[in-house]
Amino acid sequence: MARKGRQAAVKQQPSKPATPAKKAAAVTASRSDDEDDEEEDDEDDDGFEDQGSSSDDNHSDNENDDDDASDDEKTTQRFVESREKQLQRMRDDGSLKVASHLHIDDLSSDDEEAHNTIGNVPLRWYEEYDHIGYTVDGQKIIKQTKTDGIDDAIAAKDDPNYSRTVYDAYNDRKVVLTDRELEIIRRMQSGAFAHPEFEAHADLVETFSSEVMIHSLANDQEPKSRFLPSKWEKMKVLKIMKGIREGRIQVDKKPDDKPDVFQMWFEDDQEAQVRKGPAHVQAPKMILPGHAESYNPPEEYLFTPEEKKAWLEQDPSDRDLNFIPQKFNSLRDVCGYSNFVRERFERCLDLYALYSSSPLTL
Repeated sequence: MARKGRQAAVKQQPSKPATPAKKAAAVTASRSDDEDDEEEDDEDDDGFEDQGSSSDDNHSDNENDDDDASDDEKTTQRFVESREKQLQRMRDDGSLKVASHLHIDDLSSDDEEAHNTIGNVPLRWYEEYDHIGYTVDGQKIIKQTKTDGIDDAIAAKDDPNYSRTVYDAYNDRKVVLTDRELEIIRRMQSGAFAHPEFEAHADLVETFSSEVMIHSLANDQEPKSRFLPSKWEKMKVLKIMKGIREGRIQVDKKPDDKPDVFQMWFEDDQEAQVRKGPAHVQAPKMILPGHAESYNPPEEYLFTPEEKKAWLEQDPSDRDLNFIPQKFNSLRDVCGYSNFVRERFERCLDLYALYSSSPLTL
């Protein structure tokens, strides 16, 4: 700044012819000014260098960090080196390429695009049409020309992807399977999981039961009332003691001795004393059907015209049979029994009137 001020002052002064003495004085003054400027620059540089060099400090810090490397960093470094060696071995034997196909998510795959939007309907509905459905834009999906055995043989020779090509009948197109899909199919056919890194029997991680709890969840102090005798229990004990003193509660009462042998069935007189109400009378069994009630009875059981006339003239209470025997060629020709409901009703009346007719014994 002093140098610039001097130069400005020199420029403002009017120029005069310089003498040799003045020229020498001017040269000496300029040299002294240059020396002063160099000293100021050196002082500025010294002040800047006193702040410290970042490169030297970084170098010293890196050396300290290398010396203070922890065991975890060394373990991580060894793992990275072993992983790189494993990847190199997989590159050499070609297994890395196969594994990479399994991890690739082919977002541009045609299989994920729904070309045909007809839904889950049978394709035979479109056999009479020239298309098999519609696209998302509403355009028809025209059927392709079907190939025969000759075309398949030519394609097997010319097409390198013929062995991995499958026909998609739903969209009427041929799809070329990728390496990833072929590897998945091969693994599934061999009985393995589709993904090679899937762990069927992974180690059990005891998330909650790994840490044993020493104290309970509610680690509160027991209340003082639990260590004191209960007031209500004391009242119950006093009540029992009072009942024992009054004789209402017998402590030493022995149970009644029951005989070891007892009668299983009552006698007739004892049963009449125990049972309440009228005595039980077993209903008589119905008479079993005889030969006359057969759908194909013998000839001697059939009525002659004279016997039939006499049966009709008799009183219903005097008849031996309450029906006329008939003969049928087969069981399916037998008609319904017209007196079935009447006979059951009369039997119920007889059982109902039995108690009123039997005398009661006291």
